[in-house]
Amino acid sequence: MEVKEINHEELTEKQVYNMLEFANGITSGVYGNYGGYFTPDLLNQAMKDINLNPISATEDEITKALNSPKDSEEQLIGYNQHFELIDMIYKRALMYLGNMLSYDLTYTPKGVDFGNFDNNQYKKDEKILNDFLERFNHKQEFARATRQMLRQEAYFSVFRDEGEKFTLQELPRKYCKLTGRWDYGWLFDFDLYWFTQPSVDIRMYPDSMKKMFADWSKEKSKYNPSSPVGKRNGGFTYWQQTDPEDGYWAWKFNPDITTLVPHFAPLLSDAVLRPLVRNLQKNIYILQAQKVMVGLIPLLKDSKSGNVKDALAIEPETMGKFLGLLRKGLDDSIKVGGAPFEDIKTLDFDTTDKDILNSYSNTMASSTVGGSRTIYSSDKQTSKESEFAVAVDEYIMLYLYPYFENFLEYQINKRTKKYKFNIKLEGTNFPHNRKERLENALKLADKGIVLPQKIASAMGMSSKELELQMEMAQISGFSDKLMGLVNIYNQTKSNDNSGGRPEKETSELTDNGMASKETRWLTWKLII
Repeated sequence: MEVKEINHEELTEKQVYNMLEFANGITSGVYGNYGGYFTPDLLNQAMKDINLNPISATEDEITKALNSPKDSEEQLIGYNQHFELIDMIYKRALMYLGNMLSYDLTYTPKGVDFGNFDNNQYKKDEKILNDFLERFNHKQEFARATRQMLRQEAYFSVFRDEGEKFTLQELPRKYCKLTGRWDYGWLFDFDLYWFTQPSVDIRMYPDSMKKMFADWSKEKSKYNPSSPVGKRNGGFTYWQQTDPEDGYWAWKFNPDITTLVPHFAPLLSDAVLRPLVRNLQKNIYILQAQKVMVGLIPLLKDSKSGNVKDALAIEPETMGKFLGLLRKGLDDSIKVGGAPFEDIKTLDFDTTDKDILNSYSNTMASSTVGGSRTIYSSDKQTSKESEFAVAVDEYIMLYLYPYFENFLEYQINKRTKKYKFNIKLEGTNFPHNRKERLENALKLADKGIVLPQKIASAMGMSSKELELQMEMAQISGFSDKLMGLVNIYNQTKSNDNSGGRPEKETSELTDNGMASKETRWLTWKLII
């Protein structure tokens, strides 16, 4: 059989480069319909990459990252996400702060003279405001943004208002970079390399992003860091400026510094040691469960033949059989042995601190938030301590409100025609906070200062919702259907004029008073 020799033609450097560029274009989506063929697995992987990129770490790696935060942003954020996944105290602390704010809203018009509310233009602009709030669930969207800020310090998004509902579409943080500030917050650039991946479809993003990609491919605009809002369309290689005018918005948990350092980063040094403490606790439990039984083998005391070597009163072989039978009847955690001594001892292992994991967990939890005992605790906390601890955490979180207010004011006021509005957010989801706000509003109403928005806010409603529900109740004649009920257990006797001492507020009670009140309440519930 004759073998023909094949002549191989060598490719030039330019031909190799062009071939690689073509292959990269096919797989990355630069050519064709931005991605070619997609599969559910590819899309799902891209969605996961947007906001979850955990990194495991050792104690030395964490210490190194904390000592150089400006060069370790990705590591600190990755470590933070890692410990949220494996440490329940870390996770509960994050969810505790992340779900604390209630985002209850009130508004007032800007620059309006008294008596100018009753006109058609004001009513039209107020309707625009209420329509926006109905279509944009700010409580849900801002709560998500808050939790993401706790996880990764910054939250990058684009406002989508082209559908029936308005929403914030999260952008991949690793492809966003803070590059400036403006009147309403932060400015950032976006890395278009995100769209060169085969798992990302640019058609799932707003039209402004598609235009940005098209302008980049034409090299239309040069990069100008000081470009004003409304004209931020420059770029540097893959990095392109984003414009708040197009809905691009960034929030940062700590606005005082530009570096991305998660709020719970100082807790990483404690969290990384908790698995070690857990293993030590396991070893303590194993030691405490171990027992050693030592039985003596009797000796021949009155031997008449002089000194006898190994003068045992029982044959070693026989003793071994007895010990074997004894070992079979006992648990593996009890060790059995025999020794030719004069006394029997039971050996066990004891430690001075039998629950080091609980002690360490308490210490770690106390480093997270003021209300740490709501996250992890094995002791009792007084009502006053709980109240003050929660107040400290509220102060930490409430300062985020102005940055969310800026977003709402910007989006609403650019839609209204004549009247502009100041937006205020307030409140937390703790029952005492809602009760206090509602009581204050009702006390003012008793004195003729009626603030319906404050009443609605304290109830977790918008003023429009409260007004509509009141009208619905009036139209349906709901009040006519109510029936007065008399409870004999809360009635005073006709000859008893004292009525007892007025009941104190919960916040004014001592610990004993609180316990007494809870006992009376439980007793009353059992009676009825």
